[in-house]
Amino acid sequence: MLSTGTGSLVLGLVVCLLLSYLFFSAWNPLGWAILIASIIGIVKSVIQFFDKDYKKTQQRQAIDDFNNQAYKHIKEDFMNKLKDNFKKIREKFKLEIQKIDELPETIDTIYNISDKIEAKSKEMQKRIHL
Repeated sequence: MLSTGTGSLVLGLVVCLLLSYLFFSAWNPLGWAILIASIIGIVKSVIQFFDKDYKKTQQRQAIDDFNNQAYKHIKEDFMNKLKDNFKKIREKFKLEIQKIDELPETIDTIYNISDKIEAKSKEMQKRIHL
């Protein structure tokens, strides 16, 4: 069975030969131009068919294109997730900063309670000793 690359190669050869035959019989400049283009296409197809390096180059190019598309997709997805997570972290920091801002009031409340407890403790010690 022919692979996609080989099938297109054979089809290209057949079309080039057919076009060159049709226009070669017509003795005009357009026929000669098409003949030259057909010969170039035939030579390229033959080189492509037998040259392993050419096939490897095409495969590398296809893989590079795929990798570039995958890289762009991964980068876009990563950046979107990073933005979303940054927003969440920012909100958490805002909440923690609010707690820190409220901390002096809480400390003052604790000192007031401590002073009251100390005063009550001293008062109770006086009552016990009297």
